[in-house]
Parts: sequence; C-alpha cells; structure tokens
Amino acid sequence: MAMFIMLARLSAEGVRSLKNNPHRIQEVNQEVEQFGARVVQQYALLGPYDFITVLEAPDPETVSRVSVELASRGAASYETLTAISVDEFVSRLGGEGRRTQEGERAQEGDEVTAKRLGSTAGPTGGTGGDAPLPPREQAREDVEDIKGEITREEAPRRRTEEGPPRTEEPPQQGREMGGQSEREREEDRGLIDRARDAFSGEEETRRREGTDRPGQEDRPRR
Repeated sequence: MAMFIMLARLSAEGVRSLKNNPHRIQEVNQEVEQFGARVVQQYALLGPYDFITVLEAPDPETVSRVSVELASRGAASYETLTAISVDEFVSRLGGEGRRTQEGERAQEGDEVTAKRLGSTAGPTGGTGGDAPLPPREQAREDVEDIKGEITREEAPRRRTEEGPPRTEEPPQQGREMGGQSEREREEDRGLIDRARDAFSGEEETRRREGTDRPGQEDRPRR
C-alpha cells in the first residue's frame, strides 16, 4: 500500500458545518474507506491549511477518486501529495547510489580495457596514442588484427606445402660462352664467311683475267 498526504482547506460552508457538527470529520473518514483508501493519521492545523490527513491506498488513482468525491461537496478544497517513508527513501537512495557506483566502476573498467587494447594494438590496431575507441569497436578491430596475423602466419606454411614459387625466366637472348653471346659468335662467323667468299671471288676473278688476257708475247707485232 502506498502512502499519501491530503491537505484540506475548509470553505465558509465547511466551517459552518464543522461548527454545527464537529463529529462530521469522523464521518468523512469512514466515507473515505468506502472509496478504497484508509485514514492512517489526521491532524488539525494552524496556518494556510486546516487539516492534514495521512492516507493509505493501493494506487494514486484511488486517492484521486477520494479527492474528487470530497471536493465535489463544496465543504473543502484538497491538495494531495505522494509520501515515501524515510526508511524506504534512504533504501532507495542507497540502491541508486550502489547502482551509480557500479555503473561508474563498469565505465572505468571499460575505459581501462579500451586503453590497454589501444596501447597494445600499435600501428595495426589503428589507435596508437589517439583516444581509445569504444569497447565494441575496439573488439571489431582486434578481430580483424587477429585474422591478419593468422593469414600472415599461414602464408609461409602454404608456400612450403605448395613448393617454391614458379618464376618464369625471361627469354635469354643468347647463352654467353667465354664472355661472348652465341648470337654475336654467329654474326662474327657470318662476317668471316662473307669476307672469305669475297676474297675467294676476287682471286678467282684475277686468275681468270690472267688466263684470258693475252700476253705481250702473244700480241701481234706491228
């Protein structure tokens, strides 16, 4: 059951009714119980309000009905407040304080974890000396870093299992033999052969010219 405080201010009609019948206050309290609330304590006041009543009700809606029913009679005007016992109030504050402290400790723990992850990530993690990332984003980056490390570790193993990589050697222009390529040697041989043929042709031409040319002794005398 919840506790409520009802402040009442009598109207002129209510003052006359109370003066003529002082027991009307107890009668009103009994009527309140018929609406589902119960009067726990009640005091007459000196000041802007005439009465203060402590009510117990299952919910605020019940107290609202009580206020409307009593105010509709015109004998008084009412102001209703929700009341919390001091023990419950302190207990709630303690619970909120513990939850706040736990939340702050959890936040500090997340920040420390993020800073540690950021410092160990280095250039790969992408944080370095920058502000730490939120834990969830930092965790994603850590997963990507681990995948990269696994890939780098498996690469040499795959190359070992598959054998040395095949490299296509560029076509050689010619095998060097004795500091000279085979093509150059062929070119030299071709030049020698052409020179030999040219020399042989000249010799053959000279021999023919010497054979066919008549000598001086064969020339007719004049």
